[in-house]
Amino acid sequence: MEFMMLSLHSFLNEQGFIYVEDEITDEDYRQYFELCDRLKRTDLDFVPVLGGIYYKQISQYTILFVEKKVTNQTLRETKYDFYKQRRINGLGSEVIETYGEGLSYNQMFLKLRSFFRTFSNGQGGG
Repeated sequence: MEFMMLSLHSFLNEQGFIYVEDEITDEDYRQYFELCDRLKRTDLDFVPVLGGIYYKQISQYTILFVEKKVTNQTLRETKYDFYKQRRINGLGSEVIETYGEGLSYNQMFLKLRSFFRTFSNGQGGG
């Protein structure tokens, strides 16, 4: 029950992820000013929905990523990708294992909960 009270952001923070938010773009400003003009208002708050990436280093060569992507700024819609990147020592290459792509907020939450239950049970996740 306690798990359901957490936001995705809080859950990832508790798991040790670091969050880096995308920067505001010229397109974000353009959409904001277009909306203000259309509504003939100058008092609207500028609150763009920003994407970002959560990451957590789980070994010397392995990093987990949760990527938040804004798919529709007008509808404030976001999708999430969850994957693991592993660098192969000495070869200069990497392997990416995908656990989920284009997931909704709720789907991402369920995927992460399942992953960390498996991971904490010593099975490595996924």
